[in-house]
Amino acid sequence: MKRYFMLLPLLLCSVALSAQTSMREIWLSMPDSMIPYLNKNLRLEHVELLEMKVESKVRNLLGGEGKMDTLTSDYMQIHLNGAADMQLRLLPKNDSLQMICMVKTVRAQQPESEIRFFDLNWNPINDLFGLPLAEKSDSIIASFFLPNDTISMERVQEMQRSINPVMFNDSLLPDAPELILQLSPSLKTVKEAADVKAVLRQKKYKWDGKLFKEC
Repeated sequence: MKRYFMLLPLLLCSVALSAQTSMREIWLSMPDSMIPYLNKNLRLEHVELLEMKVESKVRNLLGGEGKMDTLTSDYMQIHLNGAADMQLRLLPKNDSLQMICMVKTVRAQQPESEIRFFDLNWNPINDLFGLPLAEKSDSIIASFFLPNDTISMERVQEMQRSINPVMFNDSLLPDAPELILQLSPSLKTVKEAADVKAVLRQKKYKWDGKLFKEC
């Protein structure tokens, strides 16, 4: 009996670990309404092709073609079509649960990303977990600029004021629970693009189990 009680915690721990959800399960359990032109059968086809180590190109219900690049236990990246990409990451929480982070980027004239969070049943979580995306204030915009000696502060401030609309081009890192955030400004001339590139910086945020913190 004593030996049984000593083994019980180990058994419970083993069960908890085996119960951890994989990204494969998350991808296949996604409601069809999330990507109406890519139903479960087509999502499974992507996975099976990738698992066979062949190019994971699949024709969707609209006739376009998508390609899955990466699928690990906690991360996935797919090119949904010629104009949209999606990344998913399973994030561990301090309460031993997990949640889903989704980054979807539409690539039009300028890329624009949307970051959303869900529980493991794909119920939306209305929280940004510390990411500076809700308040697109002057101070938030200014924090993405790093002035240098080649461009005056007045010119930098002029560029900051000219960013309208405020859009972000974001990405999840494939090998760490981290997000890269960067502004995606709409620029009119080659000179503007060169000036902004010289002073615009990206910001990295790392998940700590509760919040994303800049690192």
